[in-house]
Amino acid sequence: MFFSGIRSKRQLLEQATYNLAMRWYAGYNLDEPIPDRSSLSKIRARLGLPVFRRFFEAITAQCIPVGLVWGEELIFDATKVRANASPDSLIPRLRLLIEEHLAQLEPPEVPATLWEQNNARWDLLDECRLDPNHTASEGYERKSDRLVSTTDPDAVPMKTTGQKMTLGFHNHYVIDGGKARIILNALVTPADVMENAPMLPLLRRAMFRWRMKPQRVIADTTYGTTDNVRELEQSGIRAYVPLPD
Repeated sequence: MFFSGIRSKRQLLEQATYNLAMRWYAGYNLDEPIPDRSSLSKIRARLGLPVFRRFFEAITAQCIPVGLVWGEELIFDATKVRANASPDSLIPRLRLLIEEHLAQLEPPEVPATLWEQNNARWDLLDECRLDPNHTASEGYERKSDRLVSTTDPDAVPMKTTGQKMTLGFHNHYVIDGGKARIILNALVTPADVMENAPMLPLLRRAMFRWRMKPQRVIADTTYGTTDNVRELEQSGIRAYVPLPD
């Protein structure tokens, strides 16, 4: 989906109706009907985040014994991802807090089945973000401190190409420096979390999970903070990171 530019379940199923490669990969015959798009949402909610994490790590683990992972060099990068939500969905955060408080006065019934529990709002970023209540830099006020999207509360305002404001996230990657460029770790955060913020936790996670000791780390100027460079050098890892002017 990422490399094909598919950003929604509707587009995915539309391509699966005529894309033979997708049908073959998913195990559907030419005359077999494709599931409804609502089924994908229910499956995602029912499986939950841990299953997708294990799936990702299982694929990465298969790359190591066949020599696709080098382990001597790690590359850090991040990209902006637009959310399927419009800036028009932004409302004052205070209004949302009031509505949630009123809803808590009459708590809903406890879900009876596992599917009903997982079918509740999938708080992916509540589990993955570094700190949901992280403070802003001095002299800087985040728009997400005052505004929240009713369509996707985890998406925050960000600038895209042409400086057009939209809602979205940051996808952070740890990539092996070998020829295959295997992604070893990934993290999704709100777009107002800078690229350099999760660098060290992602590095430690990759080193622990894949039992590697990289000799050098490569990243762009955004990652060249004093804390990041000092921690890398103290860990015996060469930091090939340009320092900001």
